[in-house]
Parts: sequence; C-alpha cells; structure tokens
Amino acid sequence: MRSGDEQAFIALYRRLQGPIYRFALQMTGGANFAEDVAQEVFLAAESVIAPYDVSRGALSAYLFG
Repeated sequence: MRSGDEQAFIALYRRLQGPIYRFALQMTGGANFAEDVAQEVFLAAESVIAPYDVSRGALSAYLFG
C-alpha cells in the first residue's frame, strides 16, 4: 500500500470494513453515523499508511483507534 498498490488497499478494506463498521455501530448506536465513521477511517488510512511504523503495532489496531 505504501507504493500506491490499489489492490492492497482493496484487500485491507475488504478485511476490515465490516469489523470497523460494527465497532463504530456499537460505540455510536447509529447506523448512519457508523457508516460515516467507517468511511472516514479508510479515507484517513490513505494518508496514514506511508508514515506508519509497523514496529509500533498492527495497522488494524491503529485504524480501530
């Protein structure tokens, strides 16, 4: 993903979109708000990937945070 590989981003999205949405839904109690949160997480992920240091923990943990 750091090199701009679209397929890598799609794989990440497919793997984590559902869990992130469910987490946001549980935290907010609103489906519309949870959808917005999940979308924002993946929009922000594009700018976070390049400087992300894998030695600090899993990317999925960071995205849930």
